[in-house]
Amino acid sequence: MLDRLFGERQLWQKLTELQARYEALQAERDQLAQQLEQVQQERDGLRAQVETLQQELSQTRAKLEEAQRGQKRPDGPFRRPHRKPNPKKPGRPAGHPPAGRNKPPEVDEDVRVPLTCCPHCGEQDLCDIKDLDPQIVYRCARAGAAHSTALP
Repeated sequence: MLDRLFGERQLWQKLTELQARYEALQAERDQLAQQLEQVQQERDGLRAQVETLQQELSQTRAKLEEAQRGQKRPDGPFRRPHRKPNPKKPGRPAGHPPAGRNKPPEVDEDVRVPLTCCPHCGEQDLCDIKDLDPQIVYRCARAGAAHSTALP
């Protein structure tokens, strides 16, 4: 009978040791599960960061390639990168009433300003100047043509 009690006592000791070991392994498993979850979250964050960086890299490479292509052309730095598909016509719409300064009711002073050069070509040799009201007619030696300019 003592053998049986001694054997049961050893079995109980062994059982308590195994239960303690089992609880320690469960705690270790829970800790490892938490670490695994943290590592997986970190991995997911790093994957998202890698994806973002890859997109930025591809955009930067595209910009670099476009800039290098643009430098090979003679008009490289001065050309417009993108034009509007349907740009509006410049200026006022057709039929718009004109806008300008009205003539004053009285002219205070009449100032005569002689031409020193042809306003069309810049030639300084002017001849055959005729003073007609309200314009000046002159002949340019270089152009050989008569021009008229309205007085203000």
